Amino acid sequence: MEDGRASSAMPLLSLAFSNKANGRYLLAGDPGKVVLPIYLEQAIPLFAALRGRQKLTRIDILRRGVSPKHLKILAVGSGGGSAARFTATAYTTDEDGTHLQIEVALGPEHVVHLQAHILALIQLHYPWMEQRTAADILLSAAHPAEVVASSPETTPHQLPQAEESPPDRERAARAIFAIGIHRWPAGRRDVVRHIQENFSAAEMDRLVKAGNRDDWSVWDEVANSLTA
Repeated sequence: MEDGRASSAMPLLSLAFSNKANGRYLLAGDPGKVVLPIYLEQAIPLFAALRGRQKLTRIDILRRGVSPKHLKILAVGSGGGSAARFTATAYTTDEDGTHLQIEVALGPEHVVHLQAHILALIQLHYPWMEQRTAADILLSAAHPAEVVASSPETTPHQLPQAEESPPDRERAARAIFAIGIHRWPAGRRDVVRHIQENFSAAEMDRLVKAGNRDDWSVWDEVANSLTA
């Protein structure tokens, strides 16, 4: 903000959790609603959580001058039918110090809806990126999300962290191209091609994650080795 005017804009998603009364959600008229701003940094672990990467994920939304807000995603089943795949719990503390918490069930249709909106958010940031590439980068960039401490109803052995499957070589190669051409400052196609042809899927996956942290040291080492 400069001189009372916005100097930049940041795309985000807004998730509103509202209570229900007489079969209808209260929404704007709900004093106990919890509205979560989902920026890119929260969209990445949320996307991974909705892909079932682990049993329990907590996402913290911390903004200066605003009460911390939190989102907890619990995978409760893989099923179809009326069984929900996940529960989502939003909680915060309002200006009066009142604890607000709302839990909702997410069925497969809700999961698809949220994932589609997250991909749309990515494309607002990077309009040139294909959806499939965006999904690959989201999953590659996601760090293991925090597993919430157990409660009396959920003991630690009930919440094992899901093992990640080895990265797919073709998917890793696409992510290398997207990161290497569009984000790496050097942007050298010969280096990108060398990595795609000579590095394993796991090595490419590590390079993608490093690039998402703006750590280009290994990328630059590879480039220097090709020009030496």
